[in-house]
Amino acid sequence: MNDRVKNFFYDIDNAIYNNPTELAKEFIMFMVNNQEYEKIDYQDYNTSILSDDISLDYVTRMSLLVSNKLLLTNNSQCKTKIYTDLNHVDDGYAYRYYTKNNDLYALGSWIQKSRSLLIDGRISYVPQVKKALYDCDELGNYLYGAGSYEIINLEDVPKYVVASKKLITTTTNLDTRYIEPVLNLEMPVINEVNLENFANIVLENSEALDRFQNYLKLSFLDFSDKPNDLDKLSLDIQRQLRDIQHLYKKTINKYKINMAISSIATITATLFCIKANVNEAIKIAMGLSGAQCGLVPFLKSNLEYFTLKDNMMDNNCYFLWVLKNN
Repeated sequence: MNDRVKNFFYDIDNAIYNNPTELAKEFIMFMVNNQEYEKIDYQDYNTSILSDDISLDYVTRMSLLVSNKLLLTNNSQCKTKIYTDLNHVDDGYAYRYYTKNNDLYALGSWIQKSRSLLIDGRISYVPQVKKALYDCDELGNYLYGAGSYEIINLEDVPKYVVASKKLITTTTNLDTRYIEPVLNLEMPVINEVNLENFANIVLENSEALDRFQNYLKLSFLDFSDKPNDLDKLSLDIQRQLRDIQHLYKKTINKYKINMAISSIATITATLFCIKANVNEAIKIAMGLSGAQCGLVPFLKSNLEYFTLKDNMMDNNCYFLWVLKNN
């Protein structure tokens, strides 16, 4: 499906892509007309969420912190018309489409910002669509309503139903211990970066994200159902972010020292070359003549630099630090 989604974005007209409402309509009809919803292997997604009253933007950000592959849809009771014309005739009927989404502009905006994640396949969106049928004459003129039926039925899709950041029902045996806690965890840094940048950071820092996901899951499993469990976790995350920032400053300082030592070693060797042969210059550069500005101090400082850098990147919350400093 990933290639077809990629082609959808590649082929779509810029005027439609830049209009969120029209983009949402095109994406929904792409799913319907190509029966993309039938080609999705729903078991391939370890988290499926049907959201009642939380924005897809928020659910996407937070759920990806505990899920590698995410399937999303809406459950609004509002029937939004996709097409209002009745020009299509099919076996004596005219029809129009409706979707259970009361804000197509917001959906289209989400599709724009989540484009890279949709193409990558890390997330998918499946619309809930109804096809309303109408009797019509041979020319396709509307006569009277003839009922409707659902084109995309998600009743059998494994999902969590989430409302007001609470897990209200579930139709799956998937582990539910992570969804509600992560939706209620206070992490301002997650919302400080726009969704498009968030998506790119997710794809560019998969190892850091995996490490943070494991850290969150283990933390949730250790919860004792006390009201302050989430608060304690939030404080621990803030502490780790401060530790990373401290390591970052030390790393930057060490990098500056490396550059200075490297420059001095190079200059020393160059100046010595003017008065001596090349072999003597190499000795100076390598510190074999007892100089403190040779290659050995540089290598030692360089090793310290990479050690600091590795320690920083190995921190459980390094992914959040990258978000914060984007």
